[in-house]
Amino acid sequence: METGKPVPGDSPARSVVIRPWACPGRVRRWKPARQPQPEQTVSVKEAALLLEVHPATIYRLIKAGKLAHTRRGAAPPADAGTGKRGGGIRVLVSAIDQMRRIRQSEIN
Repeated sequence: METGKPVPGDSPARSVVIRPWACPGRVRRWKPARQPQPEQTVSVKEAALLLEVHPATIYRLIKAGKLAHTRRGAAPPADAGTGKRGGGIRVLVSAIDQMRRIRQSEIN
């Protein structure tokens, strides 16, 4: 075989893959590190649907500190009145479940 001609399907851009059957004495096993699962979140609109309230009520509960939430994306600016917005608000599903239990205990 001539070394000057490229072999079809062989390009330098491809990554090299070592197959276990190609090197019987050398088996690579790679497992990704276990990451802790992030807590599941929903949007404000979805949280309002789950709690059967208006989205403005969700914002009021968040502002009052009664509903746990996280912000995704950019942090809100330190200066008031800069015209820039912060990241999107995501409500924790566990906080919604807790709020449901509180509402059920108030009804019963």
